[in-house]
This record gives sequence, C-alpha cells and structure tokens, in this order.
Amino acid sequence: MSNIKLKLGYTQYVKRCNTEKAYAIRYSKYDNDMIFISRKYSTLSEVISKENNRVSFDRYEIEFPLWLYDRLTDNQKQSIKLIIEENEQDNQGEQD
Repeated sequence: MSNIKLKLGYTQYVKRCNTEKAYAIRYSKYDNDMIFISRKYSTLSEVISKENNRVSFDRYEIEFPLWLYDRLTDNQKQSIKLIIEENEQDNQGEQD
C-alpha cells in the first residue's frame, strides 16, 4: 500500500484546529478549506531544520495512506496537490 508524505510549513499545520481524532492541515492561511487527516491512519512529526545556526521547529511531515486521500473532496485534493507541488519546488531548490 502506498502512502502520501507531505512537508508542511507552520501555516499549513493548524494545531489549534486539531481534534482528538484528526490533524488539521490546509494549503495556506488564506485557504478556508480545512482538511482533517485521521490520527489513526497517519503519522505527524516535527522536522528540525538548522538555518543560520538556529534550530527551528516550524516544519512538519505528515504521512497518510492513499485510500484516505481518495476519500477527500475535490477541493481538498486540489489543496493536497498544491502542497505536493510546493514540496517538489522546495526539493529542487535544495538540489541547486
């Protein structure tokens, strides 16, 4: 079974909207379409990035199964696709 792995910025992971059963994510702080990803079927972890000799905890990674993605609405899927595109651009920038 394949999984989707997303890197999230501090505005994309909305801690204050989490529930006991789900993590809350969104594409941007201007996006009203909140996506709730089940905690039971996903993992979320903080990514420690070292920039300018400072440790920052403002990045997160979430991984969830593809079948869960298939159950999202079209607007939610579009938001996930935008996050994936942003992740790919970040990866290309790191390689350059």
